[in-house]
Amino acid sequence: MRRYGPAAAMLALAACGGGDRDGNQVTIEMPEGEVKVRADGSAAANLPEGIPAFPGSQAQTSVSVQGMEAGQAGTIVGLSTAAPPAEVMRFYNEAAQRAGYSVSANMTMGDTAMLTADRNGQSLHITASRAGEETHIQIIAGQAE
Repeated sequence: MRRYGPAAAMLALAACGGGDRDGNQVTIEMPEGEVKVRADGSAAANLPEGIPAFPGSQAQTSVSVQGMEAGQAGTIVGLSTAAPPAEVMRFYNEAAQRAGYSVSANMTMGDTAMLTADRNGQSLHITASRAGEETHIQIIAGQAE
């Protein structure tokens, strides 16, 4: 996960107006690679192959990180839904297995549920957290080390 460290710093820069803006997307280029941040309904288009958006969810944000070397890439996608976290996790547990991922962790802690899986060197982490009447879904996919 250390590959995403520069992305966090660059997100702060993007929020302050740094980087190259193109509509709802900000692209930040660095010596280590580039970060693309989108804040519109197209975020779900960046989901890994075989992992769909939760039915009826609304896309919130998307962050793509591309390193300079092959295999240094990752995506963070944010979605929201009215469905409870347990329903979201059942959906993604089944979707991950159908997509060829091996689920290594699946746990629930109060109003938050988490799933971790991998497929051929690709990692997948999904979190669903309840906040009031809404569940926030965060999908993180990238190259496993």
